[in-house]
Amino acid sequence: MFAKIGFRIKQARINAQITQDTLAELIGCSTSFISRLECGKVSTSLETLLNISQVLNIGLEELLCDFLNLPDSVQTPTSYQILQIVNSLTPQQQSIVLQHLQGLLHWTE
Repeated sequence: MFAKIGFRIKQARINAQITQDTLAELIGCSTSFISRLECGKVSTSLETLLNISQVLNIGLEELLCDFLNLPDSVQTPTSYQILQIVNSLTPQQQSIVLQHLQGLLHWTE
């Protein structure tokens, strides 16, 4: 279970171009803890996960998406983010997004 969370932390940290040392300093823990966390060798509190997500500028749901009871259509953090954004739009805006996505699909075929 924690291996998946650790993997997502590592990917988000790399994408944010932050070193393990920097992340550890920003959340107040040791570099070795971050290393062990990313390898899935240790667990951590929800509070620490929240701090990590804030430092990495990602939603907590991205780290926990494998464990959330999401519909089968939402399998990745990216698709979850897309769904959140679309759900926040008005029906008219959703229609426009759908048109753009359909156009994108036809363009890539």
